[in-house]
Amino acid sequence: MKRSGDIASLFGNHEAKTMEIPESSSSSNVFIGDEAPVPEEEPRQVPTDAFPRAPPVRRNASSVSATMDRRPGRHKLRRVKAHVRAARMDRISGLPDKILHHIMSFLNTRQAVQTCVLSRRWRNLWRTMPCINADFDEFDFIAYQGDDEDYNDEVAFKRFVNQMLELRDPTAMIDTFWLSYIIWDGYNEYKDSNVDANRWISHALQKQARVIEVVVFAFPLELDHSVFTSCYLRKIGFSCVSLHQGFFKQLDTGCPALEELFLHDCIIADEEILSQSLKVLTIDGTEFSMANKASISIPSVTSLTLSIEDSTPMLKDMELLTTASVSVKFNTFIFSYGFDANDLRQCLWSLSGVTNLEFNYEGTELTFENNLQWCPEFIDVVNLTLGQWCLDANFYALIVFLQNSPRLEKLTLNLAKCIADKSPRIVGELMERSFTCEHLKIVEVKCLEDDPQVISVEDFFASNGMASVQFDIKHWGQYKDELPAFIRRGALETRPPLELEFPTRTTCSTKRLCVLGRHGGAFLQLHAGRVKTPAHAAGMDWISDLPDEILHRIMSFLNARQAVQTCVLSRRWRNLWRTVPCINADCKEFDFFGFRRSEVEFKRFVNRLLELRDPIAMMDAFWFRYHKLDTDTTSSADTNRWISHALQKQARVLEAVMYPCHLLDLDHSSFTSRYLRRIGFSGVRLDQGFFKQLEAGCPALEDLFLHHCTIEDDKISSQTLKVLTIDRTYFLIAINATDVQKKSISAPSVTSLTMYSPEGSLHILKDMTSLVTASVSFSEFRVHFDANDFYQYLWSLSGVTNLEFNYQGPKLKIENNLQWCPEFVNVVNLTLGKWCLDANFYALTVFLQNSPKLQKLTLKLAKCTSEIHQRIIGELTERSFTCEHLKIIEVICLENDPQVIRVKDFFASSGITSVQFHIKHWSQLKEDKLPAFTRIPIPSH
Repeated sequence: MKRSGDIASLFGNHEAKTMEIPESSSSSNVFIGDEAPVPEEEPRQVPTDAFPRAPPVRRNASSVSATMDRRPGRHKLRRVKAHVRAARMDRISGLPDKILHHIMSFLNTRQAVQTCVLSRRWRNLWRTMPCINADFDEFDFIAYQGDDEDYNDEVAFKRFVNQMLELRDPTAMIDTFWLSYIIWDGYNEYKDSNVDANRWISHALQKQARVIEVVVFAFPLELDHSVFTSCYLRKIGFSCVSLHQGFFKQLDTGCPALEELFLHDCIIADEEILSQSLKVLTIDGTEFSMANKASISIPSVTSLTLSIEDSTPMLKDMELLTTASVSVKFNTFIFSYGFDANDLRQCLWSLSGVTNLEFNYEGTELTFENNLQWCPEFIDVVNLTLGQWCLDANFYALIVFLQNSPRLEKLTLNLAKCIADKSPRIVGELMERSFTCEHLKIVEVKCLEDDPQVISVEDFFASNGMASVQFDIKHWGQYKDELPAFIRRGALETRPPLELEFPTRTTCSTKRLCVLGRHGGAFLQLHAGRVKTPAHAAGMDWISDLPDEILHRIMSFLNARQAVQTCVLSRRWRNLWRTVPCINADCKEFDFFGFRRSEVEFKRFVNRLLELRDPIAMMDAFWFRYHKLDTDTTSSADTNRWISHALQKQARVLEAVMYPCHLLDLDHSSFTSRYLRRIGFSGVRLDQGFFKQLEAGCPALEDLFLHHCTIEDDKISSQTLKVLTIDRTYFLIAINATDVQKKSISAPSVTSLTMYSPEGSLHILKDMTSLVTASVSFSEFRVHFDANDFYQYLWSLSGVTNLEFNYQGPKLKIENNLQWCPEFVNVVNLTLGKWCLDANFYALTVFLQNSPKLQKLTLKLAKCTSEIHQRIIGELTERSFTCEHLKIIEVICLENDPQVIRVKDFFASSGITSVQFHIKHWSQLKEDKLPAFTRIPIPSH
């Protein structure tokens, strides 16, 4: 008669596969430890999934029967006695429970439960173990056993944790609860996965857990913070967890003993982080709410680590802060609020009382004036760590920090880890460069091997009279970039390498082959019978072990068709394409079908792709290139449906490229999204009301790029746009209009404007109060354009800092006055075209007379001989000018262009001889007329 042990269901397999484990035997008297023999009991049943399966041993019948017929001899008895004596030397089982629990805390929970079969001493130890390490990776092998598709690794893991918590000793408390979990997709299981994980966390808090650490991969865990009421909780570590509004308020009131909080790759909805008990706060790679700028107010914190991209919170009430590590990173094109010198000042002043400071800046360029008010005095700083940015602008930031750190003893410079990291971040010129650091003894430099900047750093300190300082040079190759410790806990155990093999008919399910083959070649067509396993196994497949986010990042460089084809690599890759956040759908991938059929196959592919994606998965970027062969309305309907789908999936970037000749008739009614940040359109017709819809429905839109489009709106208005590019776009003229009405562009928040060769109706610029950089180029207009229009354009750009202006329209006659050109009081960089040399340098002279702060002038002369004809007619009486700050004149021209000599003579005759000339030829420059978003590289077939 057999009885089933109550731990049977812990290991996940409920089939009739069991093995008998005798607990004692009266015949042999073999036992482990110093236990006394016990009466014989019935064997316990444990599912085979609890233990690794050994390969079957094949024996022939004769050898087996011969072995069973043998009688044990004396040597057999001696062997049994020796085994008994060895078993009695089990010292470890005699240790107290606390020591054994400490040893078991280094095991994953599944391994800890498996110790129950060692002996009676170990049977129930796992039930009272205070440290629970539930690791999803322990169940990866489940998916490869048997043919039951419903019984997979996720089901096995959930069943195990549920049964484990249920069968634990109800009086035993939990000290540490660590969970490593994967939420794969959303086929009605996403919500269930959240419910399970929240229930486990709630159970641990009810059992007075002091440490809660949760590591989630793929989709973030939607945390239920209402369960966080515990006077015992000391530490929280979360990775890939979504923290809803009210989380920090709940922690502040419900967890009064909480001292340490670690957030990695999480989502924070709260706009204010408050706590009266936290002492250590780490926020790494975490996304804050987009509604308002977040703030952190924790008066008790002593150690703060912030490494955040695209949104840096304000720091308040940090009186006890002694150690701070802050890294500010901002994407050049996509960011939440921007970051300027004032924000940098505010951040540094909030850290002015620390003893140990690490500060790094990897955002957009910052321009500093010649003052030190942006940097406070760090009177207590002993150890200071700065990044590559502090060497920009001739050691600008480094000097200012050294001038304000009187007690500094050790300086660490973390230079660039790769060549791409060396782009300048700081622009400015410092007048007072002297500093004294009496206590500075050690300068540690971490850099690439043979980095020439090391010599520059050593020379910098030597030239400032600090020759006695000790340099410690270390290379990045000596360091390993690792994830936080609580995320890597499961990495301590040794796992067998994963072998990646090409799929065959036996490894590809029928369902997957059906998905691949039923679209007439749109998805990768494979004949599984022809695919063979390579002669040499792929060996250790490191890439498949990477987290989903990294694999998604790699797949974002592929076209959508290539990304889908990765599903045949292994089971690990089967569904990755369903959750890729970046979709690059390119019709050129289907050109091999023929021009007409390729359009049909492409539409079929994209429709099926969007249909088969994970319905819970959001999109970050949606890019598609499509050739519309005729005016068929169904093509526009398909593309509009794709765009609408991407907006519903919270896409932040939307880019559409239409070619060769027919425009996409855009349905702008679907543009209602508070997530959309950037739009790039090429070959799209924007009907009346498009810009009004954008302003009302897309409050976060910051970047708009229009290339070869048609605009029907009379007014372009936006309160959120920061970057506006209109390239070779046609402003529609009303057919029945008796008097041509000018279009208007009003965008008060725009900081960068590019207008290249607009056509059609004239347009005027209004309300450009924030404009810093402008590039405007006019070509042949289809309507009248006179000197008055010229004057109106220039005056609307008078407040910019960087200006490029080119005119290639009809001839303009300008009278002898300067009223057509305003004074550009802020212009530092000025770029003009060939037209400025007409009429004996008429326009160039006027611009120089009205640019008192000009530092660099760029002249783009003709690219071919046919462009050399006069645009400006006029005569200037007053030709004198002074440019005290002008240092560089860059001339881009044809080789052997005689106008270069004329330009040099012009400046020499005007008394500007110290200026530095840079001559470049058009042949040296690669100027692709297509915008970057229309030219995503297509790998060869």
